[in-house]
Amino acid sequence: MARRVSPKVTDKFEIFCSPKLENGKYNLHFFAHGLRYLPECSIQRIGQMKREDRILLAHDFQNPFESDALLLHTRDNRIVGYCPSYLLDDMKEMRRNKEIEVCVRAR
Repeated sequence: MARRVSPKVTDKFEIFCSPKLENGKYNLHFFAHGLRYLPECSIQRIGQMKREDRILLAHDFQNPFESDALLLHTRDNRIVGYCPSYLLDDMKEMRRNKEIEVCVRAR
């Protein structure tokens, strides 16, 4: 059984960089959200990921909390988190007009 951790007061605050236009593309850096809701097999898969591994986006239309939620998943269909909600409006607009590429930057 997973141990529930009490949220800290600071958990409601998040600082992130503004998007930067580089070589005609916007580069956004963000931390995946919702890891605490993932099964252990997804957490293990996250531990196996390497820098530059591609992550795919999928609309999570059954998400009861966020109607525009975007799942982050691997090519072998392991969910590895969610796109942060503060990016959802921009991502929705970008998905209409351009291809979006998401990849691991840390590790």
